[in-house]
Amino acid sequence: MADSEIELTFAPPAFIRVLMPGGHVEEMKLETYLAGAIAAEIGEHAPLEALKAQAVASRTYVVAAERHREHHAHVCTTGHCQKWKRVGPGSSPEVYRALSETW
Repeated sequence: MADSEIELTFAPPAFIRVLMPGGHVEEMKLETYLAGAIAAEIGEHAPLEALKAQAVASRTYVVAAERHREHHAHVCTTGHCQKWKRVGPGSSPEVYRALSETW
């Protein structure tokens, strides 16, 4: 690395706080949240490359967002932040593949 170059590193948080319907806040793994955001925003059956693009966009958004400070939450589950629904690796394997391949 040249003397004028700066190396930056960033580690996204392992957990985020999500404002759920009804007003309660749930702490969840970042990847769990992202899987649900990808599935809700673009759909679980979108082409893999589209899922990957959504994974990058969703991950970038959520690590920079603190949209619900009054509730001590980073994001909510509505279109105000990113739509979200609960999914798992068994029901959405391609979503989890996209997350893994863009980590």
